[in-house]
Amino acid sequence: MTEIARFLESPPTELPVAIPAPHAKQAQAPRTGRWTHRIAWITAVTILTLVPLLQTSHQALVSSVSVSVLALAAALCSLEGQPRLDSTSRILLGVGTAFVAIAAFQAISIPGSPGGIGADTPSGPAILRQLSFVPGATALGALRIAGYLVFFWLVLRLARSRRRAERLAKLVFALVALQAVYAITALVLLGDIGFGREKTAYLGAATGSFINRNALAAFCGFGLLLGLALLAGRAEVQKKYLRPMMLAGLIVIACALILTRSRMGLGASLAGAFAVLSIGGGRKATPSGRLLPVAVAGFGAALLLWYADRVGGSPFSARLELYRQVGRMISERPLSGFGLDSFPLVFQMYHQPAVWPGVVWNNAHSSYLTLWVESGLLAGSLPLAAGVIAWRKLWHRARVPLPESALARAGLGALTLGALHSTIDFSLETPANAYVLLTLVALGIGTPEPKKGPGS
Repeated sequence: MTEIARFLESPPTELPVAIPAPHAKQAQAPRTGRWTHRIAWITAVTILTLVPLLQTSHQALVSSVSVSVLALAAALCSLEGQPRLDSTSRILLGVGTAFVAIAAFQAISIPGSPGGIGADTPSGPAILRQLSFVPGATALGALRIAGYLVFFWLVLRLARSRRRAERLAKLVFALVALQAVYAITALVLLGDIGFGREKTAYLGAATGSFINRNALAAFCGFGLLLGLALLAGRAEVQKKYLRPMMLAGLIVIACALILTRSRMGLGASLAGAFAVLSIGGGRKATPSGRLLPVAVAGFGAALLLWYADRVGGSPFSARLELYRQVGRMISERPLSGFGLDSFPLVFQMYHQPAVWPGVVWNNAHSSYLTLWVESGLLAGSLPLAAGVIAWRKLWHRARVPLPESALARAGLGALTLGALHSTIDFSLETPANAYVLLTLVALGIGTPEPKKGPGS
């Protein structure tokens, strides 16, 4: 009681209060970024793993399911807010959005023309209620391109962490190496079998889970360039056993690439490898004006050498005649185009006997020509403009000394491969190749640049 009386008689003082640790509140707060990054990671890995295995399935169904999964993942990731993207990434997303909007406009009814608009075709006059000759296919095509944009955006989010970016790059390399292992096994050990269906074309050439050998060649080429960039940058030095594993993977991928017997795939891959390995870091790097002309010259020389047996022959003449007929299609609708993904049906109206009448041509065998036929010269050039913008950004970032520039070099090489391969082929019209290319470009552009020290 005496102590209580003394306490009551003493002047009031501040009682000790438990002060929370500076980071206690942050530790208790939910970390939204963790689960959104996991969603983006799981979605990207799922797409990159399953889409190459579903090349022989119904393309419209695969595209629709892929876009649905990507849209759901993007909606959940948006709860964290929009990531801070650099100006190049925003421009690329804007260009892609404009292309999708134009394709969607092609598929809807023409405003102010309830009776439709007349169009002249080789089969006679036609009345169009949409700009697209095949509006259903155009709508599905716009949906597919929208999925590409969402996927690109998700990978840009992942690329904000260099650790996650390098992990995803190594995973892509592993997936390509596994595809190469299966392609070699199916060709050499299993009697040249297909994947999920009977193989009726490209007998004697490796195709893996793809239908077209050139598509597999581009897929292997992307993995080859990625492996070269990672080894050059020594991004895998955390564990010593990864280097011999990556070397073994490179050998397997190179063997599968050769077994595809794709001259174009091999030539474009060599040009991409030249772009990856010839860039110097620092101020004394090779000037940008020298790389592209040398790469194109080397690619052209190799192409002429490998295609020497076709010059003047039937396949080469048929290819030139095909381009002539496609050029006529472009000249008839240079602005509006015939509609995204409409080429397989529309070309049947313009197909002349000089180009193998017994063959159904689903592609123009040049992605550039296909874009101009389907979307017109202006809208069809938007993907090309996006490629040029991305190439310039990757070139700038690839000049940073290794190992920080490894992912940028991989993206630059992949873009070089895709651009050259698309001149006389359609490998990037295969979703599996499109997703891998977008992954490498996004990783090369979106990975944070190394912080400069005080003495730099």
